[in-house]
Amino acid sequence: MKYQNKKEYFFPLGLLMVILIFIFDYFGLSVYLENFIGEVVKPVRVSSNQLVDSFEKPFFIMKRSINSARKVQMLENRYSEVLAQLSDLDELEKENQYLKNLLENSDRQARDIIITSPVVSHVGPSIGVGKKDGVEVGDLIFVAQTLVGQVSEVNDNYSRLHLVFQKDFVPLVAETSDGIKGLIKGDGKRVIFTEVISEDKPVLESRINTVGQVGVEQGLFIGQIGKEISQPSDSVKTYGVSQYIDFYQANLVEIYK
Repeated sequence: MKYQNKKEYFFPLGLLMVILIFIFDYFGLSVYLENFIGEVVKPVRVSSNQLVDSFEKPFFIMKRSINSARKVQMLENRYSEVLAQLSDLDELEKENQYLKNLLENSDRQARDIIITSPVVSHVGPSIGVGKKDGVEVGDLIFVAQTLVGQVSEVNDNYSRLHLVFQKDFVPLVAETSDGIKGLIKGDGKRVIFTEVISEDKPVLESRINTVGQVGVEQGLFIGQIGKEISQPSDSVKTYGVSQYIDFYQANLVEIYK
């Protein structure tokens, strides 16, 4: 019954609308009607567009920020890889192997490499491989061909690490690309290049490589020289070390055997 009443109500209304449209169109008034409706609807349309933009803008900014952060991380990893490759080329030049193919002459390419993922837990930095995978205490850990740590404890299926910036990391003898020697160690917050004699002054952003010692081969890339952080009264100089990668944000790490 209710449906029948609605039908009887809408039919004459619809018929009236058709007649009005026909009359407006016949006398050429439809254009004016369209313009009038457009002017009435325009503020509503503008307001709705502004409202939609105000809702979309934060999401757009957040998405762009996430994408930018990912691109920056990729660029930093690639830059670190390039610096490590430059260190390889320096070593090849020192060995008088100019014009020889890097892949045929680099000791790094001949190594066995274990690839795994970093594990971050309450017990400290770890990796998901252990004795069963051939990992041993003292194995060096790399991200983007940059030395970031060393295996300190090995279990069957996982291993614990000391990262370069930690105080427990065993200091390494290193040398800058301009020939200045010192020790690489951590102060708990950052990587430092210390025990540099006061007469030496390394060039800012010069590359730092290992010089070779028991269990650590020569020419492994560590980072770049940063600003001096020692005091004028100190007997030796200490510099910060820039590393463009982060173990905690890495997707993959490598173990050189």
